[in-house]
Amino acid sequence: MFRSLTLLLLALITLACNPKSSSKTADTSTADLDEISAVIHSFYSWYDGLVMDTTIRISFAVPDGEHLKLDEAKFKEYYAYFEKSGYVSTDFVAQELAFFKKCANYWKNENIEDVPTCMDADKYFCGQDWDIDYLRSAPISIAEVVDGKTAATVEPQREGDAAREIKMVKENGKWKIQEIVCDMGVE
Repeated sequence: MFRSLTLLLLALITLACNPKSSSKTADTSTADLDEISAVIHSFYSWYDGLVMDTTIRISFAVPDGEHLKLDEAKFKEYYAYFEKSGYVSTDFVAQELAFFKKCANYWKNENIEDVPTCMDADKYFCGQDWDIDYLRSAPISIAEVVDGKTAATVEPQREGDAAREIKMVKENGKWKIQEIVCDMGVE
């Protein structure tokens, strides 16, 4: 009897200590960190190019009398670039549309001459100014990978740099940006 209880106890301890026994397996590897870092650094290089490209000027916040409104056709045209980039997940654009719909509700009550809610900083650089070299090369740390998702942090390198949280998801075997966390003052 004592031997059976000991074996049962050892089996339970082994199962409890084995992360593969859980449906939320932690699988954080150097390969994940390397791929996630490459995606984030490449995204910021790509996005900086998009922002600076004067041939691509698509404003989806358009005048509507004394206020702005969201032009969803122009929104889709602009965010098609994001979809084609290969850096963002399938639900990234849907989340952005939902976000800007919330912003558009504020615009209805704001004078067209004022800086509109959600537009006083770049949402992906999370500021009005940015250091692209920092965003292209800063160290990235990642939280535990659970069910193909993780949170990555772009680590500050010097005074004035801000950590950036980026939610990542593995889609079709590749890491993609699911959300770039930036408080734009909208809930």
